[in-house]
Amino acid sequence: MEKKHATGHPINVTNFEELYVWCSKFGKKFDPAKATIKLENMQAMIDQGKARLAEVKAAHSKMSTAITMRSRVFAQLDKLVTSINNAVASSDVLPEAITKIGASVRKFRGVRAKALPEEEGTKLLDENASVDKEVEKRNAKAERSFNRKVDNFKNLVALVEAEANYSPNELELQIESLRAMVNEIETRNLLAKSTRATFITAIIARDKLLYEENIGMVPSAYIAKRYVKSVFGPTSREFKTISPIPFTYGSN
Repeated sequence: MEKKHATGHPINVTNFEELYVWCSKFGKKFDPAKATIKLENMQAMIDQGKARLAEVKAAHSKMSTAITMRSRVFAQLDKLVTSINNAVASSDVLPEAITKIGASVRKFRGVRAKALPEEEGTKLLDENASVDKEVEKRNAKAERSFNRKVDNFKNLVALVEAEANYSPNELELQIESLRAMVNEIETRNLLAKSTRATFITAIIARDKLLYEENIGMVPSAYIAKRYVKSVFGPTSREFKTISPIPFTYGSN
């Protein structure tokens, strides 16, 4: 799918509404055969366009919040894993188990969860962005790193939980607290992924309405201009009035 100008989507809807207003003032002479540029269909497209923009904005806000909350929770893990490792090493857990847990700690530390807002998701987090294959590829890679973090932390907690001699006095290191953290990171990770999927779906729906070949809003705008030109003439005041109204397909 093509990318569009960062500010082009809302401007295209606004300008299409302006085009509609002018066409509606041209009277009975504006009577196109093509369905997409009939006045009632132009009005319907405007209403749908505004709705699609609102959906993208709302989905963007929910996704941004979910990703920020996920990042805050995941930021606590490195320090917590270090504390778990030290608590195990200073307990009565058998040396073989300490070695096994230590290996799990190293595996956890080998996966760095990248923060989407600052590193991988800059373009995608822009509510005016369009789905871009390269951006999607980078974001998918970042999502997998979060998934591995969750899996590795769960495995570490399972190993610690299996040790009867692991019984720290510190509340945050106790098994119930570690189970709660597992639940928290799973919930935050799932919510971030879910809201991101909703955001991408909203972008696709918006772009389809605005840019689909022959029937989208922007193609229909150019068709309406050509129709006015053919009916009223290229030097007419009608055509000269609507001709400068801009619409964009360009990339970000």
